[in-house]
Amino acid sequence: MRGNGEDRGGERLRLEVPADVAARPANFMVVTHSPFDFTLDFAQVLPAGGDTPRALVTARVVVSPQFVRRILDTLQRNLAKYEETFGPVRRPTAEGEGE
Repeated sequence: MRGNGEDRGGERLRLEVPADVAARPANFMVVTHSPFDFTLDFAQVLPAGGDTPRALVTARVVVSPQFVRRILDTLQRNLAKYEETFGPVRRPTAEGEGE
């Protein structure tokens, strides 16, 4: 996670992104879990072609409960840094618009 300041005991880590790993948009996420892991399905909600909107999964990541805790901590720290720089992020309403 870029810029997360995660403590690795002073060890530097070089993040490498293979050429075949593409950035994919996501505006929706579903989380499921078992006693052993969490599955994070990132999806893009597409306009409804009929009565039922579609959510196309763009990435699925399976992580341990311990790593979920680290993800949450890292996101909270980075969101706080972001808001210090750019101002508060508005929470979405039920209609998906910012407050």
